[in-house]
Amino acid sequence: MRQGSPYTALALFGFLFSSCVHSEMAMPDDASERPNILLISIDDLRPDLGSYGHPVAKTPSLDAFAKSSVLFEKAYSQQAVCGPSRAALLTGLRPSTTGIKTLKQSVSDTVPNITTLNKSFKQSGYETISIGKIYHHANDDLGGWSKAPYDVTRDFYQDRREQGIPRVAYEAWESEELLPDAKNVNHALKELERLSQQREPFFLAVGLHSPHPPVQIAKK
Repeated sequence: MRQGSPYTALALFGFLFSSCVHSEMAMPDDASERPNILLISIDDLRPDLGSYGHPVAKTPSLDAFAKSSVLFEKAYSQQAVCGPSRAALLTGLRPSTTGIKTLKQSVSDTVPNITTLNKSFKQSGYETISIGKIYHHANDDLGGWSKAPYDVTRDFYQDRREQGIPRVAYEAWESEELLPDAKNVNHALKELERLSQQREPFFLAVGLHSPHPPVQIAKK
């Protein structure tokens, strides 16, 4: 995560949200007036994108999204480690405040009394759903989600570890549909369709493991 990356720009949202996380969220009483929230997290994505002027990378979908969005060109990660950065985003607090500075520390164990971003939405009547990698630890802040987090990629690597299969730096798969991240995205699309049909507002968090190593791509 580096200065100006799309992921670190999300940290600004976490910082701005901190004033709401630790007080009562001001939400309209009418569910129809409450916005639905889709949070997308991408692990280890640098600003090597067309929208950031990279001369080689071809990223048309992200470039098109950037044109219709607010593009942050100067944003900072709270810490150059995944777990503490995610904790900062989801609590609205710096690592120096939470004490979360390593990958081994979870939000639930380190600052159990903190009202996190997703928990704040849940307490305000939102259905909160986690798909893919949102917290660094799969079972972190379970009370903040309406149901258990869903993550095919994490389960895939856990199964491999239990079988004693070492992780490699690069893997080519037969088709894109078989990629664990692709299965997470397909599940997110189904959830998005379901959530869009209900009156209750939702907070849907979708986290991609790629492009964090090991690199996984379709052979084509």
